[in-house]
Amino acid sequence: MSDIPASPADFTTAWLEQVLGAPAGSLAGFDSEAIGTGQIADSFRIQLRWDAPVTGLPDSLVAKCPSPDETSLASARLMNLYVKEVSWYQQLAGRSSVCAPACYFGALNDAGDQFVLLLEDCAPARQGDQLAGADLPALRAALEEAARLHAPFLNEPGFETLEWLRIDPEMAAMRKQFIAQFWPAFRERYQDRLATELFEMGDSFVSAVMARDDPEPQLLSVAHGDFRIDNMLFGRSDGRAVILDWQTLYPGHPLTDVSYLIGTSVAEPEQRRSVEEELVGFYCAQMESLGAPLDWQEAWTAYRLYASSGFVMAITASMLAQRTDRGDEMFAVMAERPAQQMIDLDTLALL
Repeated sequence: MSDIPASPADFTTAWLEQVLGAPAGSLAGFDSEAIGTGQIADSFRIQLRWDAPVTGLPDSLVAKCPSPDETSLASARLMNLYVKEVSWYQQLAGRSSVCAPACYFGALNDAGDQFVLLLEDCAPARQGDQLAGADLPALRAALEEAARLHAPFLNEPGFETLEWLRIDPEMAAMRKQFIAQFWPAFRERYQDRLATELFEMGDSFVSAVMARDDPEPQLLSVAHGDFRIDNMLFGRSDGRAVILDWQTLYPGHPLTDVSYLIGTSVAEPEQRRSVEEELVGFYCAQMESLGAPLDWQEAWTAYRLYASSGFVMAITASMLAQRTDRGDEMFAVMAERPAQQMIDLDTLALL
């Protein structure tokens, strides 16, 4: 699609009427305000002022648009981040019962660096806070949604061959090189923020990753890829977590999302140690209830192995996204918590 508006400043009432399927002249006007803390894309709440109520259309929605930052835009183009999010809503969301915003409209340009999504406004649900961390009820709510995402696609043949979702060997090799390429810069940026033992573990981890061939996961499903509480909304009346930001989807082991969530979202290591086995068991029970049972021991081993997922994301995303004060601290926390998780679970022994 050409002429995709880059932000609400480029929206018009006529365009909104057209894409929402509203009668011409029915939208008197609209207001917008920035919301969220996205690093790669920007989100806005759009308040719609209808001349009269329009059946089936909301009074407010959320518009998601490209970041104006060139670093973030280049990263989105390189890794097909906008392509994945629009394609998720258009092709896969309907096959899963995961709680995600309803999509009213989505469009993407051929280059994959301009897009717009008009999504359900899930207020009064509130965004989770990565820095503060999550409590046990929030983690359970998130894991229920992880199971709802993973179960329908568990080892289902075909989904991983979708052009926009499949793992490109060249892209996989590039992502692996990013770890080694960005690690020195990450160390320099956070040398005064993170403990020496975490950097020592990171040195060993990077060396081990670069020396090994990546094995195929024993289980395969659609993995979210950035399954942390900053990408979730909490506070719905039914207690469910709303899962946002579908830009990092990939075919992967479902325990990747589980380990990533727990590792990045529990603020205190002692608390994480005390609940992680229970939470992995809770997730396995949810998968079984959805007709996708997992072997507990295999799930626990995978949980230990994929504790590295949050650490890797912190290294790479911190160097590819627009830099902000909150972003710097968020990526520090995203490295710190999973790094300790890796040490506690002896993840390096599984590589």
